[in-house]
Amino acid sequence: GGKFFLGSGIPTSFEDNDGRMLRALRRIADSDSPLPLHLGVNRGHVFAAEVGIPERGAYTGMGDTTNTAARIMSKAPAGVLFAHPSVLEHSRTRFAVQPAGPFPMKGKAVPQLVYGVGEELDTADEATAEARLPFLGRDADLAKVMAVLEGALLGAGEVITISGATGMGKSRLAYEAVQATSGAQVVVVRAEPYGAASAYRVFRDPLRRLLGLSRDTPEAMGTALLATLARVAPDLQPMAPLLADVVQVDVPNTAEVDQIDPQYRPDRLADAIVRLVDEAMPGPLILVAEEAHWADAASARLLDRLGAASAGRPWAVIAVRRGEEGGFAPVRGTHIALDPLPSDVMERLVIAATEATPLRPHEIAAVVDRAHGNPMFVEEVTRVAIDTGSLDTLPESVQAAMSAQIDLLRPDARRVLRYCAVLGRSFREEVLHRTLATDGLVVDDLTFSSLSTFLQADGPDRWRFRNSLVRDAAYEGLAYRIRSRLHRAAGQTLEAISTDLDADSPTLALHFWRSGDAERTWKYSQRAGEIARRAYANVDAAQMYERALDVSRRIPGVTDADRAECWSILGELREMAGVLDGSVDAYRKAGGLTADPVDRAEFLARRARVHERAGAYRVALRDITQARRLLDLAPGPRADMTTVRLDNLTAIVRLAQEHAAEARRWAMQAVREARLTGDNETLASALVHVDLAEIQLGMADVGANTREALELFVAMGDLGKESVARSNLGGYAFLAGRWKESVEWFTSSREIDMEIGRLFTAAETDAATAEILIHQGHIDEAAEILNDAVRILRASGVEFSGAYAEMQQARILLARGDVDAAGQLASRVATIFMDLGSPVTALEASLVRAEAETAAGRAEKALVIVSEAEHATRGEGASLTARANLVRARAQFGLGLLEETGFSIEAGLTAATQQKLPYEQALLLRVRSALRMLSGDRDESVLAAEDAANADQLFNSLGVNPEAPRVT
Repeated sequence: GGKFFLGSGIPTSFEDNDGRMLRALRRIADSDSPLPLHLGVNRGHVFAAEVGIPERGAYTGMGDTTNTAARIMSKAPAGVLFAHPSVLEHSRTRFAVQPAGPFPMKGKAVPQLVYGVGEELDTADEATAEARLPFLGRDADLAKVMAVLEGALLGAGEVITISGATGMGKSRLAYEAVQATSGAQVVVVRAEPYGAASAYRVFRDPLRRLLGLSRDTPEAMGTALLATLARVAPDLQPMAPLLADVVQVDVPNTAEVDQIDPQYRPDRLADAIVRLVDEAMPGPLILVAEEAHWADAASARLLDRLGAASAGRPWAVIAVRRGEEGGFAPVRGTHIALDPLPSDVMERLVIAATEATPLRPHEIAAVVDRAHGNPMFVEEVTRVAIDTGSLDTLPESVQAAMSAQIDLLRPDARRVLRYCAVLGRSFREEVLHRTLATDGLVVDDLTFSSLSTFLQADGPDRWRFRNSLVRDAAYEGLAYRIRSRLHRAAGQTLEAISTDLDADSPTLALHFWRSGDAERTWKYSQRAGEIARRAYANVDAAQMYERALDVSRRIPGVTDADRAECWSILGELREMAGVLDGSVDAYRKAGGLTADPVDRAEFLARRARVHERAGAYRVALRDITQARRLLDLAPGPRADMTTVRLDNLTAIVRLAQEHAAEARRWAMQAVREARLTGDNETLASALVHVDLAEIQLGMADVGANTREALELFVAMGDLGKESVARSNLGGYAFLAGRWKESVEWFTSSREIDMEIGRLFTAAETDAATAEILIHQGHIDEAAEILNDAVRILRASGVEFSGAYAEMQQARILLARGDVDAAGQLASRVATIFMDLGSPVTALEASLVRAEAETAAGRAEKALVIVSEAEHATRGEGASLTARANLVRARAQFGLGLLEETGFSIEAGLTAATQQKLPYEQALLLRVRSALRMLSGDRDESVLAAEDAANADQLFNSLGVNPEAPRVT
């Protein structure tokens, strides 16, 4: 005759047992009990305590959860089981249900809807990684992803980008595709906003797991790294310092890594990661980059390289990202953009989401109308409906739905969740406990259980918000004053327990920045920036220095000199990262913080260097002029050395503008002054530029200055510049017809480039070597070399070098007789060179195009092309005079313009002889031989034979295949 409360036993969670409890209560309801049984079930936390007196006491549960259960029970008819919607939602067993109510209940602002629990139907499927909703409306997208995945994992490799607005089901689509794929290893990496300025943050923990590294001191983890490499990939041991940059551990330097040119270190790191994955994870592999839009710059670059490496491997790289800018945004591969789902699909999703607790038709329509095709809205808003038993206040957005869910938590759990949000998308449990302790709070397993719909385990002793919007909603619910205090507490906690302040410095900088602690922000931002700088993660390092400068004015001890140094470092980082406008701005601000004229001139010189690199030659010259005026105000040794560097920089700019005579004058002046000041670095650079100017001027016997520069570079130990000097000497030997010597110079240059990790420069050298092979007639060998060179140069993003390699491909097409394709490619390349402000190089490409037109029987068009291209050089194309006359002579000969042909041949031979260009000389002799043979005169025939013999002798000295076609 009384009322009984049946509990599952504290602290057992409903997620494990509520299905069994409902089945047990169903059996009780169906039993032939003589008592009128009224059964009601609710879900939630209770306060457990002893009540009564020692002689007559009890241990019981109290609170809103218990009171609501009692009121649900009181509404249940005899022999009927009523349950709160949240109980049915979390049950792993599905039952037939019948809505009842809603009933007004004491203590509740709105009437509560409950459900009568009927027969057991079946067992619910396990929740997917993404959602509790069925996968609907994306069949075509899934089929497309699966088709690409299948081809990729069979060995073709591919990059797949799945993009869309928040809540469109990007991660769910990736999950379904991966689940449907068998036999592949799957690695998931996740980016998060707190790691966006921490170099390689996306890869740090996954790579640690791959290498079996447990959290310890950096030294101990470094020892473990070396032990793993010795066991798994011994050939990678010399590259251990590169891997250490990612996993953030300490290992000794190696000679192999020390020799790598700093700007190419990230590329060599990517190569090492690829080799490690090949060794440690052979076979099909799927790499999923979740929330790729938040990837730090270093991780984004590494992801891009892994995507490129997937070609020819059974790998698939899947980027899951929003459509916004930033992070890992693949250009190559397959792109799938998710649009809103249609209304009929949304209706089916709502019905499926509320199957255990059905909604009325008008409520379904309201959810569909408000969702605007966003499946996450359905998921989140139906959670609110289930937890509150009402849709009377339908949220306006996904974010509002999540906020409503958070508001339904009891106050202590809600407070803990918001503390978690301060720590980031993922966090260590120890940091949470210690941060809570600063406010006298303790979190137990029961609290974590109540937050299970918001948080997920993320490996041992770590937690992660189930999606970023949950975290954002929890964080936005904090007042700014409380946020600041919690960030300070979190920063102090992490600072106190950290075993590696270097690795934790980006997070510390963020916490102290958001807490308003300027001194610690300045300290840890610079520390994090220097760590990223040492790893050559220039973009991430720049973000840290920007943050340091942001707070520098609020720190009394920071001087203008400190800020100038910081701006100078930032300018260098931006320059290396290719953020050229930002680099100029940083150097401008650094110069504005110093009163010393020489220092200001130095910063102007740096700005000019960046402008030259960006192709803004006039602006560069303006900065150089301004710097010279400043140096006039402070004569002395420092000013003299800066002036020498400005002279050399002027030569570089004028060379880029293809004003060779003026460039030579400035370079020679820099050589004279550098000898006087003892500035060997500038002296060597200026010597190189003297020769480059002379070759543009068509002068012969070029190279002596570069040989002297080479000796200086070797003495300085500058391998990068030594390689450039060797490559230049190879080019000079090529033009002079010393092709065997040329190949030797190119080979030695390439060996250095490979040693220091400059694959890009090695590819440039390969393209030059291919040009020699083409002229010698070794077409197939040249084509093979060019395939890799063009791929690397295209990936580099430097248009000039890529276009130069493609010009060699146009020559190959011409040699193989595919004249139309050759002409089209040469035309496109010439346009690129003109757009880059290089009309002389554009003339060279145009000559290939003109030769293709002549071969196709369009000699008149060829003559127009040559004339227009020569005119565009404005008299700066002297080095190509012989070649231009050769192409013109061939076209004129084809048109029967014999007298004009003779004039062009003689002009070309004069230039070729003066400039010592044996290949062009031989080709011109061949044309003259053919022309003389047409005369029918015996003496001319004798001379024609002599021309042919001389041409053959020259070809033989160059190693030219006598049977191969000859192209310019």
